[in-house]
Amino acid sequence: LASQIVRQEQLTSVEELAGKAKRQFSGAIVRTSLCYEDGHYVYRLLIRDHQGQFSRKDVDARNPF
Repeated sequence: LASQIVRQEQLTSVEELAGKAKRQFSGAIVRTSLCYEDGHYVYRLLIRDHQGQFSRKDVDARNPF
């Protein structure tokens, strides 16, 4: 279902997001959720840094960075 929404809405794919995120965050994406919020799609990311600490980031699904 999410892959259909990504294609229909011309959103950034999870694969593209992961590549771009490497340059934006110090750590690895552990989980990605596509959500519809306030009239647009966002990716909710759970990121684990190099020290093992977790953080959450929300990014626009169409133009994440």
